[in-house]
Amino acid sequence: MPSNKTFTPSGTLGKQFFLISNLDSYRERAPGKVRLDSLPNVSPFTTFSLNDCWVHCSLSDSEPPKIRVPRYLRQTYIRKVGEVINLQIPFQGKPKPQVTWTHNGHALDTQRVNVRNGEQDSILFIRSAQRNDSGHYELSVRLDDLEAKAEIDILVIERPGPPKSIKLLDVWGFNAALEWTPPEDTGNTELLGYTVQKADRKTGQWFTVFERCHRTSCTVSDLIIGNSYSFRVFSENQCGLSATAPVTTELAHIQKADTVSKKEGIQERDFSEAPKFTHPLADHTTTLGYSTQLFCSVRATPKPKIIWMKNKMDIQGNPKYRALSEQGICSLEIRKPSPFDAGVYTCKAINALGEASVDCRLDVKGEGFSGKIGAGVRGGSSPPSADFKPRTGLFGGGESYSITLEPNHAKNIQKLEQEGTAAGGTSQILERTWSPGGSMRCGGEVQ
Repeated sequence: MPSNKTFTPSGTLGKQFFLISNLDSYRERAPGKVRLDSLPNVSPFTTFSLNDCWVHCSLSDSEPPKIRVPRYLRQTYIRKVGEVINLQIPFQGKPKPQVTWTHNGHALDTQRVNVRNGEQDSILFIRSAQRNDSGHYELSVRLDDLEAKAEIDILVIERPGPPKSIKLLDVWGFNAALEWTPPEDTGNTELLGYTVQKADRKTGQWFTVFERCHRTSCTVSDLIIGNSYSFRVFSENQCGLSATAPVTTELAHIQKADTVSKKEGIQERDFSEAPKFTHPLADHTTTLGYSTQLFCSVRATPKPKIIWMKNKMDIQGNPKYRALSEQGICSLEIRKPSPFDAGVYTCKAINALGEASVDCRLDVKGEGFSGKIGAGVRGGSSPPSADFKPRTGLFGGGESYSITLEPNHAKNIQKLEQEGTAAGGTSQILERTWSPGGSMRCGGEVQ
């Protein structure tokens, strides 16, 4: 191969044709175009001598430089003072390109900024960001005569300084007018507004009145008459509120207006009311041995006295019953009722303006009663119905009772009738149960 000229196609990366000199020995073999990669032992950077000719080249081992900026870095990258900045920028290029960083057109401060360049990416790292790290960063990837660049804007911010001063302009009625001056330091970013707070001199607690107020003045309303108030204002940006806030030197005194009361022509309303039941008692059936309650509600002023009665007999103080009255709700608890507790219950309310009462009937059901008079019952059929009169000292009028008679005590009925007749009372047997042993259990009520 002749060697009149030496040519290195290093500046032709990305092109398909090069100009190569002295191709006389190859012109007959490949007139027009010759593929460079078809030549023996030829690489993209091989030095060789040929006659002048355009040669088609296929550079499979080379790649032009290109930077792929992440999406979140295509706009201003904002960090707070003291936070870490760690940017990883991928790129491509073969062979390995030359990578450089600049900050605002100058070389990086290697004492604060660390850069690590790899085969396919470059990492910029700042351990603790400061406001002077803000600015325009440029990444350059160079491969011979070809170069790719990427620009990244970084903004390091912090909380703003407080407003310079605050002044109380005027106080009228329930209102106070305030004015303040902007802060000297905005924290390296725009302010979002101002937060205005008030504090009552009595409590000393601060409450927010306005948030993100964009003006440097405001009017605070709805202040309480007779109180004195202080005010303060915070600056606010993306990092939050300023660390401190100026406070008004003067207090805003909300004066009481002079009023004259006119008592003439104003009549005091009398809320007195006689007892009236708004919810009456309801008839109720309960189970033998299970506690139950009766409820009603009454309205009265002044507060009425509540009296509970059973069959028109006062049961106040009886330990079997517990009566409660609260906010007009009256209740009577009957503990473990038995057939003796069945009857008519009355709730009476009394005050100075009158009285009122409501009634209800309570029935107690249990296994002790399984049949009616004249009907068939367990253990045999019931005997004919009969009236008998118990002793006056045993039962009062309207009370229920239960009697058990053995087979050899049938004469006791006649004895009860004789004693009851002398007392002038009568009794009606309501239910009877015959046991397999021959005994009889009677339930009734004294009339």
